[in-house]
Amino acid sequence: MKLGRLFPQTGLNSELSNREIRGLSIDTRRTEKGDLFFVIPGSCFDIISFLPSIAASVSAFVMDSSFSPQIGDHISGTPVIYTDNVRKQCLRCAGEFYPLPAADCNFAAVTGTNGKTTVSYLIYQLLKSAGYRASLLGTVFYYINDQQIQSSHTTPDFLLLRKLLSRLDRADPGFVIMEASSHGLDQGRVADISFDSCVFTNLSRDHLDYHQNMDNYFLSKKKLFYANPQAKAVINTDDSYGLSLARELDGEIISYGLEETALWRADDISYSGKGTDFCLRYRDLSLPVSTSLVGVYNIYNLLAAFSCLYSLGLSLDEISAGLSGLKPPCGRLEQVSADVFVDYAHTPDALSKTLSVLRAVGYKKIISLFGCGGDRDRGKRRIMGSVSCSLADFTIITSDNPRSEDPAQICAQIRKGCTEGKYREIIDRREALARGLKMQNNDPECALLVAGKGHEDYQIIGKDKIHFSDQEEIRRILNKENEHS
Repeated sequence: MKLGRLFPQTGLNSELSNREIRGLSIDTRRTEKGDLFFVIPGSCFDIISFLPSIAASVSAFVMDSSFSPQIGDHISGTPVIYTDNVRKQCLRCAGEFYPLPAADCNFAAVTGTNGKTTVSYLIYQLLKSAGYRASLLGTVFYYINDQQIQSSHTTPDFLLLRKLLSRLDRADPGFVIMEASSHGLDQGRVADISFDSCVFTNLSRDHLDYHQNMDNYFLSKKKLFYANPQAKAVINTDDSYGLSLARELDGEIISYGLEETALWRADDISYSGKGTDFCLRYRDLSLPVSTSLVGVYNIYNLLAAFSCLYSLGLSLDEISAGLSGLKPPCGRLEQVSADVFVDYAHTPDALSKTLSVLRAVGYKKIISLFGCGGDRDRGKRRIMGSVSCSLADFTIITSDNPRSEDPAQICAQIRKGCTEGKYREIIDRREALARGLKMQNNDPECALLVAGKGHEDYQIIGKDKIHFSDQEEIRRILNKENEHS
């Protein structure tokens, strides 16, 4: 595409107007030769200092007029288009360069504190099992046309999202399922997408370092529904925030939960360590469900998936076709070894629910191992310590992505909520895992829950991202023990 087509109003000379633009970029790490680069300042870095490293490869820069005095000779030889609103121009150009799929593409978004990843992945699996073309954009991976792409954010930035969607089959785009994070909604990353179905799972404390308070956090989630009044609103009305949202909205509400008032609900529930059985109820329809997914929160996840799919036009027969093969996403109560689980639970509510599930399926003793991320909501650390010591028999406090903070200080804040004699602090996560496994000691009545990181295969220490996978470390430690036994 020619630069003049993207900026016809700027009076570019003939040479610039005919300059070929191969792509658009806002990230110096993902810029390719021939890109038009939009200079959007970040809160944690000086983007101007990075521009010389890409100046020779990009076709042109678009930046705020106020940057003009700072540029000087930094990017001499590379054209610059100045504007009063870079974000607005980037959105406009993205619409031209990466048009959204045709109108027959069905979009669904899942938002909430807990369950987004699992619900989205369940919807994706059930669509595929029913024979539909489906794509998924979420925390663990992006799946576009059956191609697996490593995820960078739960909700991609608006430009990356456009690039990913441009890969869809134009003739048959099918269904696109997305996780909609509070950050993504607050920053308008999905503002120009018209969703057919919007799912609200629940709301509990998280990301208050960004949102400051629960009212702001809830408001960011509600933006999805108010921006899509035509969408079917699939809402967990057992959750107090969900019930409040359902009462606020004017459009079609599809409620789900365990309470009698929910449109989609479950009863005759039976739990075990091998899975869950229940009867799905919807109006005068019923469906026996048997799944390997464990615990009450997975019933909520399944209800969310079922009701969303039904709202998108699938029949109960189509939905039930893939039930037997459903799997949780990586790091969601993932059983790495006998009675050893890895879960992404990194909020007080998620940790509480995960520990409760393990107790409900019959474990008489539970060891909880977790930490809290640095440069994130400090207020939840003491609460998570209290939750762990209340619901687990023993807690091991360790490091989890300390970033710029001292991991010892983070652990000290978690300790404030812990019960004397019921915890041990081992800052080194590898050492903590070894201790937890030694305490579990192949006891079938004892579960070890390794919480907080889930699918993550790294530790962020300072500004460095170092490879570290709980699953890999657990297997390595167990294999080493087996070699010496």
